Amino acid sequence: MVTSMRKNVFVAMVFLAILFSIVPVIWFSHLPLVDYPNHLAALQIRKTISSNIHLARFYEFRWIFTPYLGLDLLVTPFLPFFSVDIAGRIVIILAFVMIYVGAILLDRQLNPKNWGLSIFAGIFLYNGAFKWGFINYIIGIGLAIIAFWIWVRYRDKIIGVSIVLFTVLGGIVCLMHLYAFAIYGVCVAGYECSVFWEKLRIERQLRMSLFKIPLRAAVSFLVPLLAVIWLSPMSSSHGPMVWGGPWEAPTFWDSLLRSKAEALASPIYFKYSAEKPLVFAMFAILVWALATRTLVVNSRMVIPLAAFGVIFMVIPSELLGAGLVDYRLPSGVAFFAWASLGWGETSRVRINVVGLLLVFCLIVRVGSVLSTWQPAQAIIEEYDSALQSVPPGSRLLYVMDESGWSNPPLVHVPVLAAAKQGVFVPYTFTDDGWMVSGIQLLKLMPGYRDYSDTRDAIYSINNIARFDYLLEIRNPQVKMPTGISLNEVARGQTFTLYRIDQDGTK
Repeated sequence: MVTSMRKNVFVAMVFLAILFSIVPVIWFSHLPLVDYPNHLAALQIRKTISSNIHLARFYEFRWIFTPYLGLDLLVTPFLPFFSVDIAGRIVIILAFVMIYVGAILLDRQLNPKNWGLSIFAGIFLYNGAFKWGFINYIIGIGLAIIAFWIWVRYRDKIIGVSIVLFTVLGGIVCLMHLYAFAIYGVCVAGYECSVFWEKLRIERQLRMSLFKIPLRAAVSFLVPLLAVIWLSPMSSSHGPMVWGGPWEAPTFWDSLLRSKAEALASPIYFKYSAEKPLVFAMFAILVWALATRTLVVNSRMVIPLAAFGVIFMVIPSELLGAGLVDYRLPSGVAFFAWASLGWGETSRVRINVVGLLLVFCLIVRVGSVLSTWQPAQAIIEEYDSALQSVPPGSRLLYVMDESGWSNPPLVHVPVLAAAKQGVFVPYTFTDDGWMVSGIQLLKLMPGYRDYSDTRDAIYSINNIARFDYLLEIRNPQVKMPTGISLNEVARGQTFTLYRIDQDGTK
């Protein structure tokens, strides 16, 4: 009876920890994430393109096989019933719950007698990758950690048809996001290397039976990977590989070291000063707990975690058309590493102290997100209100200075507001110019594909005659071409909206 009560109390604690961690996503209408509004804009166009003649003029939507379908696939059941804002938040909540539950399940599987640290996984949910708006990647991490837990638990039972099931599971992770699938693959490979080494040390001889499970793991990983290579349009579309910055010393090395340091802090720190004390606090807690063996690393996870360390040091910042590749890696690996930690054989007092400190860190983490997101709500809302005065079918150009990337990040906010109004913006995520071709489900119609080149502020202003409205965000320093007059339509805290008139005509 007592044991049952303790179990119920513990389950309630886990539920409350998860619920508390996702409060910001539930509470706020607007999530101030960098790329996220552009993803929602693409969903808005997809949802309304068949009934909106204005959007149909500019865009076309088609399904393609690509390993970046996380948001598009998970949001599909919700789009007919909810607005894109609500549907997007539902998917993010599902992704967070998958990550949290996956970390707890993996922790229990790896550390059956000393698990529990995973209850505080919410500290890492609002990481740098999430704040950049890499939603497909976040969804992929949620499925990757669950897939890895399934592998660890059922690896000994992989025979016959179960190999197909694990291959399908790996394929699903791959469809969500390619880099999440790579993390899953490294975890499985590293874990199998650890088990192989353990058995070899005990038996002291090589037997074919030692290779059975590793070979099956290789099959379940390579089949989805080869399918992506051969069937995805990405197979013929490779972006550049970029490490850090220009190759002139010391600029390159300074840039590289700075980017690696920011990436290591990214599971907690983005660009907000309020997060810095939390980074130092978490670092101090972990160093002290590991040094005193209050926390210990699961022996079978040492090899995969070491492999991630090597990969992180050599991986470029741009790869296969995606940016910030090395930056987003720690944000995903953090959950696997956190689930790999178990309580050591130490006093209950030390364990309780670490637990209380982590409770405090979780509270601070969620509190910092709430305080950061609150001021952004009114600012973002103004864009929706202002663009309602722009006639559907208009072409909108917007320019901003570097502060457009600051808190709240506004670089993609007008794209969503324009999509809701049926207004064309050339900055929408499409297959025409923004990223390597073959990964976006939206494509510009032939007459508007050259608009995708208008990403540079100076180039855009020189071609302003092709647009109907101009949105100036923050304080961009641009010079209007001759023959153009601007008539103010709306103004907000962070922008001014103008109607563009040529040759002084009203």
